[in-house]
Amino acid sequence: MAKRAFVSTWGMPADEWAACRERMRSLLVGVAAGRSTITYGEISTAVFARRFSARSSALAQMLEEVCTLEDKDNGVSLAAIVVRADTGIPGIGYFAFAHNVLGRALDPLDPADCRRFWEQEVACVWAAFEEHARTGNRTDGQAAAQTDHDG
Repeated sequence: MAKRAFVSTWGMPADEWAACRERMRSLLVGVAAGRSTITYGEISTAVFARRFSARSSALAQMLEEVCTLEDKDNGVSLAAIVVRADTGIPGIGYFAFAHNVLGRALDPLDPADCRRFWEQEVACVWAAFEEHARTGNRTDGQAAAQTDHDG
């Protein structure tokens, strides 16, 4: 798995960037706990008040930061529940990130493989946060999701 150093905050003070990153993580955890998905545009509005567009590199970088940390801590990538409004699945960048950064086994250029992979990842994310939805405690559900994800 490649290690990434995040350096840019896209003109935001570092503390504001960190607050937005935690807001994004909290938003995604809530969406995952509700067994739902969210669009890039909805994230842009909720996290940045549209300061950055749904297709911005800033949003992509923050999502990568959140997902890299969440994968390291809990074995799931919250990016699986972030989808395009027109297709209902993540953009190609998600599949490249999952393959190149997180080391997931998939062919990011094969649409059928991407769909199969995404459906499995969404199920793992939802399972990981199922316990959180019931109790507010992420830890118990994370172990079960990790087992499902690795198996």
